[in-house]
Amino acid sequence: MSTRERRAEIIRVLRAKTRTRISYLAEYLNASERTIQRDLLVLTAEDHFPITTIQGNQGGVILTELHHPHRNIFTREQNETLMEMHETATPKQRAIIIELLKAFGKILSGGFDEH
Repeated sequence: MSTRERRAEIIRVLRAKTRTRISYLAEYLNASERTIQRDLLVLTAEDHFPITTIQGNQGGVILTELHHPHRNIFTREQNETLMEMHETATPKQRAIIIELLKAFGKILSGGFDEH
């Protein structure tokens, strides 16, 4: 199983279960717990999946209810419009636009500097 396939399977498991454990994912995917932890980090930081880990007896890994894979996405036109607005925005508005694009859109190649 490739890294990409493993990460897709992690998301599929998290969508199907309310909560799971890293140890379960590691066993299920035939990977080390450290590999699963790295995958969760990438899925959260780079792919922007709202994954939460909770420590303790009642802990585990969850995909928060904020995740709606087909609803929280900007269209290409909406992305481009926000990028155009970014050019004339105030610094505060620019920060908000960047937050929106990171959360629901994509900063397209040839995009803008985040500062």
